[in-house]
Amino acid sequence: MQLDLLGNSQDITPHEVVDVRTSTRDLNEALKQKGGDRDCFINTAIAITEETFGCQPKELYQATNARQNDRASLPKEAQKALISVQTVVTHAVTGHEVQSVTQPEINSELTDKSREVAKEHRKFLLW
Repeated sequence: MQLDLLGNSQDITPHEVVDVRTSTRDLNEALKQKGGDRDCFINTAIAITEETFGCQPKELYQATNARQNDRASLPKEAQKALISVQTVVTHAVTGHEVQSVTQPEINSELTDKSREVAKEHRKFLLW
């Protein structure tokens, strides 16, 4: 049990090692809960990479000699940045009230929200 400053209690989740795969899974689950589909997951990952690193995912993997689409093979600092940004985006998506109705609109709205939050969060990174 954890208490915040206002006295509101909440359960603490069991101990779990958090890595870039965990933060990606959590983000995709939040997108799914808000109505996003596989296209949304892909477009959001691209948007986060563009806003965080200023390049396309393919360029990031090539520049760092990482295995394509394997975020765990990225350098440590890149993984830390992704965990940080994805965590902030996950919380923003969770708190976002989707206004769109059609699947393409829902995907676009969630991706746009993710891009906006990632762009804002980039200011806190060391590059």
